[in-house]
Amino acid sequence: RRRMSIASSCVTIPTSMSSRSFFAARAANVADVACPPILALSNSGSAIDKVFLTGGTSFVPAVRQLFTRRFDADKIESGGELLTIAHGLAMIGESGDIPRWTA
Repeated sequence: RRRMSIASSCVTIPTSMSSRSFFAARAANVADVACPPILALSNSGSAIDKVFLTGGTSFVPAVRQLFTRRFDADKIESGGELLTIAHGLAMIGESGDIPRWTA
């Protein structure tokens, strides 16, 4: 068991939880993150050559496993996981069309 705190903007709750319990509790969140892009790729009607994972969530082993279960592991690529998000946000900021991205 590990000690941890569950925090929000107004309260912090100290607790302890096993790693197994923690990851089981996170399973629904992992599915919420990974399922929409997996479904979109699967339903695209096109052959998928590569799947590029980016952003901090791509570091989560359970997220990577969902993608490698659906697509061959040799099709999964990643890199610049945090820089690509920052770069994309900077490009949106420069575009002058911010409302398009915030709708």
